[in-house]
Amino acid sequence: MKMTLSPAPIVPLSGRVVGHAARIGAIGALFWGMTKWVVSYLRFSDITLQQLAHPFIPVAKTGIIGALCGVALFMFFSIVAGILYALVCRHFPGDAWVGVAYGVLGFLLLYGGVAQVMGMHDVVFWRMNAKTWWTEGCVMLLWGTFVGYSIHMYERWNG
Repeated sequence: MKMTLSPAPIVPLSGRVVGHAARIGAIGALFWGMTKWVVSYLRFSDITLQQLAHPFIPVAKTGIIGALCGVALFMFFSIVAGILYALVCRHFPGDAWVGVAYGVLGFLLLYGGVAQVMGMHDVVFWRMNAKTWWTEGCVMLLWGTFVGYSIHMYERWNG
């Protein structure tokens, strides 16, 4: 028996699809943003949410306010990323694998591109130690998998 990947049914882009993608992005950011907070608190990662938020929100340098600003900023970017995923990647076959690739791309863009451009030289991925690299990479990979798979399944069930 030959296995083939069939593309997900194409649902026209509507406010319903974009709204769902934004909700998935917000929920994913809330969950995975809090996960990033926990892994930095437990010292699995040397990168804190405050470090990621500081170039965008200068008062977010330290403390609980900085961490909450980091979660809020991660949520904003995740909503944008969810909508972008719905616009570009939702028709690709492969369910979770497209989300995995999206998470890896998000890791490379955040810690390679955005961090370099914004002057966050202590968080670029080629300066991370091994435990931080693996932890941040896995969290971003799981974030992308969550966003991608959730949007794919919404398309499939409501298509």
